[in-house]
Amino acid sequence: MSIQYSSEEIITVLESKKIEVFPAESYTSDIGFSQDNLDNFIDLLQKLNVRIAFIEVTILRSEDVDNKLITDEDISPSYVRLALKKQIEEFNLKIEQMRQHIGKEQRICLFFVHQGVIYTCDLINNDLLFDIDKDGLIEDWFDIYVDEIEEVEHQLKAERSEELNQKLKKIRNVLFNDELFKKCKNKELRRSYIYKALRENDDLKDISGVPAGIIMDTVENVWREIKLKKLEDL
Repeated sequence: MSIQYSSEEIITVLESKKIEVFPAESYTSDIGFSQDNLDNFIDLLQKLNVRIAFIEVTILRSEDVDNKLITDEDISPSYVRLALKKQIEEFNLKIEQMRQHIGKEQRICLFFVHQGVIYTCDLINNDLLFDIDKDGLIEDWFDIYVDEIEEVEHQLKAERSEELNQKLKKIRNVLFNDELFKKCKNKELRRSYIYKALRENDDLKDISGVPAGIIMDTVENVWREIKLKKLEDL
């Protein structure tokens, strides 16, 4: 990877032509020169007999790299991140490779003022320019990979539904086979029972992520089934 422009070299060239260079911030431009016209920009400095020029240097910083990485906060919901996992990893790998260039110059802006007119020349080291629009790229992915995203969404919903059903099946099995539960004649007793069972029953220790409302609905449904079976057995 070659660096096309160096502020140190440019300052040396300008000073050799008796032009002093001072660091400053550029805000606007009346007349701009492209980087292919650096020599013309310097020639104009001399022809206008300008003896002071200004320079602004943009350095690649660690936070520039960090801010370009795609994180979980950049893409939601989670199934979209899963569908775009390959694209995210490839993009972040490319961004991480830029860390070897931290501290190097991305952009050098030369400018001077003559009779109220601001002249600028932007010099870009293209290999190091961090002009990636991360948000725009993610939006494009949403459009390009819409089918893949929908497929993952449906798959995850099916997996979560099956996981929930298996957890509720464990709860039902415990309730149907525990004589203590059958003695819980009111809702509060049943509520206390299930909360204790979730803490202490080895068969229910892996029950997590099930909303309390669904658990209580299951408890009441099992209770009604037990009562119905008793009536049928009479």
